[in-house]
Amino acid sequence: MSEVSRVRDMPETGDPVLDLLGWHGEPLLLSRLKWHLLESAFETACIAAGMMLCEQKLTNPGIILRLLSLPLAVTILKLCWACQLMWSYQRMKSADFPTAVRRMGCLNSRGCWSCSVAVFTGLSCLLMVWHGLVFLLLLCNMAEPLQFAEEGAAVVPLMCSSALFVVINFCFWRDIIGNYDDMPLVSAGQSRSHFLDLQKLQVIYNMYRSQMIRLVNFGTVKQEDVEDNQVACAICLEDFADRETVAKLQCGHLFHPRCINKWLLEDWRCPFRCSLDASRPACKNQSPWQDAHASLSPGGGTGTDILRAAAETIEGHDRVADHTLQA
Repeated sequence: MSEVSRVRDMPETGDPVLDLLGWHGEPLLLSRLKWHLLESAFETACIAAGMMLCEQKLTNPGIILRLLSLPLAVTILKLCWACQLMWSYQRMKSADFPTAVRRMGCLNSRGCWSCSVAVFTGLSCLLMVWHGLVFLLLLCNMAEPLQFAEEGAAVVPLMCSSALFVVINFCFWRDIIGNYDDMPLVSAGQSRSHFLDLQKLQVIYNMYRSQMIRLVNFGTVKQEDVEDNQVACAICLEDFADRETVAKLQCGHLFHPRCINKWLLEDWRCPFRCSLDASRPACKNQSPWQDAHASLSPGGGTGTDILRAAAETIEGHDRVADHTLQA
């Protein structure tokens, strides 16, 4: 099977470059993110309300306020972190490929999301332990009946909230630890192959950012280049729409972004055997597009006819090269 047909028969999935987005590497965090966000907001509000209650009801609130200041700062940090991750996900999940390439940054990277898993796990463990200490100190305060009678209106709500957040943060911590332990292990070969694919995708993404691969409007390209007008993608053989965004390589050939991204994962060359390096000659002598146009009748043909003729020209060039090497 030829490389063109092999790539054309690939399943219709999303663009492979978008696999660089962090939530594809951390689906567990994505599924739990809204709960981290809601819990952090609720915990921040409860701690702030508890500190206000201490100032009003306790005769000596200083030590309790200092104990609650740490979990307040931690929950605010966790809330801000979760809000940033959710904001980056909402901006990217419905964006088209050109917009996604333009918006991709540190918050969308796999490294950031993997780091976020470790951060949320550590913060949940810290909050669980700290709320447990607050609960024990308040429990000791209840040992003095006279003092409890005067300050019970503040102590009881604080004890209940501390016990509640010990349980909640333990559940978050145990959920992450337990689910990561239950994840299926991959072999060393699969892990290495996946790592290499991610490295290739990162290089392809950098090529878009550096304009080595340009995302252009096909209608604009068609008006500018009327001599060698490519009307369809050489990989999927589908005609381009006038307002469609296409990927233009440095050799000048046009493809659907998803098609060329999948192709480059399999073969690090233009489908017409052009080099991806602009400093090298794109094609020897005549391009396959020009050979294909010449092989057609003067009346021309459809985009599919031109592409098939181009593919046959390329295969003919390859057969000649192989015969020469064997001789």
